[in-house]
Amino acid sequence: MLSLLKKGASCAIMPDGPRGPRHKLKSGTVQLGYRSGAYLVPITFSCKKGIHARSWDRFLITRPFSTSVIFYDTPIQIPANLTSQELEEYRQKIEDRMIKFEKFADDYVRKEMA
Repeated sequence: MLSLLKKGASCAIMPDGPRGPRHKLKSGTVQLGYRSGAYLVPITFSCKKGIHARSWDRFLITRPFSTSVIFYDTPIQIPANLTSQELEEYRQKIEDRMIKFEKFADDYVRKEMA
């Protein structure tokens, strides 16, 4: 994925990885942005009628014909020449921002689409 990003390709990644824990941004996501120079674009989704899977991530499955929304946030670029501690601070800030962003989408569906 790193070589593709360096060539200008767009890629998507589930930030909490294939095994979780839920809402825990993996450092590899931040490392990819840092090492490639690519922007990280937070994207979230919610729907009016859905089912949460009984998996570790409680993946949201939209019911047929449900109204859905997809939001994207301001792109994030990881500055060059950061220390490992600074990279961890960026990881934590992005994780916090993404959790708030997911809540924003869920609240939007409940309030605006009621």
